[in-house]
Order: sequence, then C-alpha cells, then structure tokens
Amino acid sequence: MDNKEIKIIILDDEESIRDILKRSLEKEGFTIMTSCDGNEAIELCIHERIQLVFSDILMPIMDGIVFLEKVKDTSPFTEVIMITGQSSLRKMAACMRKGAFAYIEKPFSAKDLLFLAKKAVEHSILRQELMDKVLKGRRD
Repeated sequence: MDNKEIKIIILDDEESIRDILKRSLEKEGFTIMTSCDGNEAIELCIHERIQLVFSDILMPIMDGIVFLEKVKDTSPFTEVIMITGQSSLRKMAACMRKGAFAYIEKPFSAKDLLFLAKKAVEHSILRQELMDKVLKGRRD
C-alpha cells in the first residue's frame, strides 16, 4: 500500500504537538488529519478508513482513554497510539487493556514515532485484510 493511501489522525489539544507530528509523518508520505476534539476524530474514523490515530491522553473535552474506548467500538481496525506527558503505570495499563496499540511518552524522537506508526499501520492493514478474507469466504 502506498503511504499516501494511509490515513492517520493526530488528536491533541496542543496545536504545536499536532504540527510537529503532522510534519514528521507527512515527510514519510502519509495522509495526515489533525483534530483537538475527540468527537470530531471519532466522526473521521467512522466516515474515513483511518489506519492510525495518535491520541493525547489528557485533553479537556474528551480524555484520550474515553476516546480510545469509543474509537475501538466504532472503528475496530483503527489502531491507536496513546501519547502522554505525564506517565503513569496505571494509565498505561488501562490504555493497553482498552486496546491501544502502544503508549509513548513526551518527549519522543521522530525515529520512535515513525517506527511505531509503521508497525501500527501494518497491523491495522493485516487485521483488515484478514477480516476481508473471512467475510469473502462466507459469501462464497
């Protein structure tokens, strides 16, 4: 799959973080959308085929853990990487139990960001392809 076909959402209430992540991922050719609103990001996941969301945990309107639960309910093949500036083992465990692909702490390197993005996108695509094959087999 061409990177241009891969859609990633960056969900963070800090514009500077959204911009940094967007620039880093666009250099790799990904299609990037940004949002500061969890509800808007969920709508994008419903109406677009989003492979990955980078979501901050602490946000004012909808926190990242609530967002994670909602996106997994509405778009199960979308992978979510949680971002935090205030690490805690309890929050990390909660995110992983609720289906986060990974959990990354600020500050992080562009290399780590890109590595996680590629792995999460690969996982999302493989899961979707598997489901497509299963459904196709049921129709045959």
